[in-house]
Amino acid sequence: MIKVEEVKLFRKFWHPKLLEVTQWCLIWWPGTFCITSMWRKKKDDSGIHETFPLRAIDVRSWYWNDKTCEKIEQRINKYWDYDRERPNLVVCKWHDTGKGKHFHIQVHPNTQKALWFPEEPKIIIT
Repeated sequence: MIKVEEVKLFRKFWHPKLLEVTQWCLIWWPGTFCITSMWRKKKDDSGIHETFPLRAIDVRSWYWNDKTCEKIEQRINKYWDYDRERPNLVVCKWHDTGKGKHFHIQVHPNTQKALWFPEEPKIIIT
């Protein structure tokens, strides 16, 4: 479950592809989906957290052991293509940038469901 006081903020400030991936994650995510970081000034990363509309979020991972975190990362990347012209880039990275392991979920305007993507129920943020 995700609770937001002003849902309009999602539509205004989040890239539509990030909303789509996040909604998909909420369907099957195993437990609490805690966003720990969204927009921030560029420091040592690529600057994707500084884009408008927002194209990346960080999600807490310390609820699960390493094996489960690896499975979550693999599942997201199995179902989503970041950019088919750059297959070396992924939608989800489970990593540690110096402040603890977390999931980094990012999208590009070319992000899309994998070609074999099965239909699943939809949750719509309204």
